[in-house]
Amino acid sequence: MAPNNVDQAVSAEPVAEIKVEITDTWGGPSEYHTIHLFPNKTVRVGRDSSSFLTFDSEFPLHELAVSRNHLEFYSVVIEEDCDHHPLVYVRDRQSHMGIGVNDEHIKDTKSITPARLLHHGDKVTIPPHVTFELVQPFTPKLKLSPFQSEEVKLFGDRFIVMDRTLGNGTSAQVHLAIDRQTGEQLACKVYDMCKLENTGNSDMVRRLMQETFVRCQMDHPNIAAFRGAYKSHSTLYVFEELATGGDLFSLLVRDNHFTESDVRWMVRQVVQGIAYMHEKGVVHRDLKLENILCAICPKPGHRLVVTDFGHSGVIGLERMNVIVGTTGWQAPELLKPPHLHGIPVDIWAIGVLATQLLAGASKMEAMDLLDAFARSPCDTKEPAHELDKLFKELFTIRSDPISEDAKDFIHRCFHVNPQTRITAAEALQHPWLCKPDDDLKKFLQREKETTANWKRRQVLRYAVKHLPDLRQQTADGSPYFTHKQRKPNLHAIRRTAEYKKRQAAEKNKRKRLLMQDDSVLSSNRGLEERSKQKSKEPTRRSQRLLAKASIESGKSSTTQLAESQDEEGDQDWDDRPSKRVKA
Repeated sequence: MAPNNVDQAVSAEPVAEIKVEITDTWGGPSEYHTIHLFPNKTVRVGRDSSSFLTFDSEFPLHELAVSRNHLEFYSVVIEEDCDHHPLVYVRDRQSHMGIGVNDEHIKDTKSITPARLLHHGDKVTIPPHVTFELVQPFTPKLKLSPFQSEEVKLFGDRFIVMDRTLGNGTSAQVHLAIDRQTGEQLACKVYDMCKLENTGNSDMVRRLMQETFVRCQMDHPNIAAFRGAYKSHSTLYVFEELATGGDLFSLLVRDNHFTESDVRWMVRQVVQGIAYMHEKGVVHRDLKLENILCAICPKPGHRLVVTDFGHSGVIGLERMNVIVGTTGWQAPELLKPPHLHGIPVDIWAIGVLATQLLAGASKMEAMDLLDAFARSPCDTKEPAHELDKLFKELFTIRSDPISEDAKDFIHRCFHVNPQTRITAAEALQHPWLCKPDDDLKKFLQREKETTANWKRRQVLRYAVKHLPDLRQQTADGSPYFTHKQRKPNLHAIRRTAEYKKRQAAEKNKRKRLLMQDDSVLSSNRGLEERSKQKSKEPTRRSQRLLAKASIESGKSSTTQLAESQDEEGDQDWDDRPSKRVKA
């Protein structure tokens, strides 16, 4: 095996090194190589002669088990600043034996699988004898705050949030996360809600919650998959699909230009995602290169997804008359008073997207003219002059002239009147995206291949799950951790809960015992009252008989009582007159 002398002329410094070790089958010395990985470059490994690292015939193929196109390493540079370090990925190219990433085996010969983000020290293997080790010591890491570290444990059975950061912006940190159920790598956006509110960004908080609810309703191969969200009193955690190919802007910088066929394929995917949104009554309102991601790898022929719904609007839910979006991508009705707009603003942005992709990385003056036209207060019917200049520029930029169908598609996207502008559903039927039939068959076959590993999301009962409040008072009495955050004493919380549970059980037990005692006492009182009543009953009857006897005979009360008791001893006592025989 030896590195191929492929032209790798780059002026930038390498972003990482890959150490290669090939062990000998018969116990001989191992072979070592070093690969330098440069920004926005790809290194392919296999038996194909076009691979950068080629396994030649001197190695027994049945022992090395290397496929013709086995795997590839590549780097993605989102932004060239300290907050966005280059990301290094490895992707199995549907090889026969698959690859191993640390202790995980990756193999899928039937579908195109996403890449795997690598860290410093990760090992990739082609079993059993080839090992690659990534050397990237400046991997960016940001630890969660002590309080956030405790909060993520509350949903730790579902997701693992790692210290590895994918980006760090003014409103959020983006961490690498792992789905425990599938092992899939995800992106976790961590928003400090208290910080946003304290800095006066209450509108940002509202838009974040709206974006989360909107994304919960979306489930389409060309829309970045939403996995779930959790919210505490101070932090919002949003989990979404990790797009392992960067965004369209970085792809444009990487490749410089695309063929018209590739542009048609990319625009078709974006239109499919936008058409799905419009059917749901959702308007994106900030469609641009940076908000379209490469889901699989940085190649124009793979799946694209639309992301970033922070400026999205819902038809019928709100009055859309606020200027939103990015300069150069905004439709005229959005910029001009009274700024009322709807779903046609996304179609204008699709026209800008198609033009940018056809122009490649070249700067176009006509796009500035088109933006100036959109902002112009005059009611010009159509931007005929601007479009003519645009097509002339494209003719000079591209080595091959664009088709008439492409011109017609762009022209219909740039209709000034929103009512006559082409819709997303109509755009999918436009000849540029579905004709001729042979091209349509190719598009449909490519869709089948690139979405084979895409799975529908499970139904989410709640868009955002609210976490229990784990706050404790700080030293100054503030419950909001404005200065130092203290680690919440979860053991004390659990002990308190168990104590309350025991107290409630003992209280219920005492209550049951008291109820039993009351029933026994009440039954005893009833017996006593009945016995007293029976003891008093003969005395009263005796007195009645005595009174009757005294009237009849005139005898003394003592004699009458004795005689009545002797004669009536076995007789029932009642109110009937006694049957006495006179002496």
